[in-house]
Amino acid sequence: MIWILLVIVLIVIIVLASRSSKNKKLDEQIKRLDIEKKKQEINNPTSPDPAKVSIADEIEKLRKLKDNGTITEREFEEQKRKILS
Repeated sequence: MIWILLVIVLIVIIVLASRSSKNKKLDEQIKRLDIEKKKQEINNPTSPDPAKVSIADEIEKLRKLKDNGTITEREFEEQKRKILS
């Protein structure tokens, strides 16, 4: 019986660690997009491309929707792929 509880606790820990890892990867992607956005603003301050400027913002909005349960992980990934392509 105690082994079953230990296995369940271990599974929960692994799932939580996996989610944390995914969020870190998303944070890194958003950070890179923000850096790219700033470079574009510096190189072309008069006419920034609105589609590229808001990519990081759109992904952040999607992540918040995923985090609060409004959309699923699968929906999030599909929308993110659409935004990034």
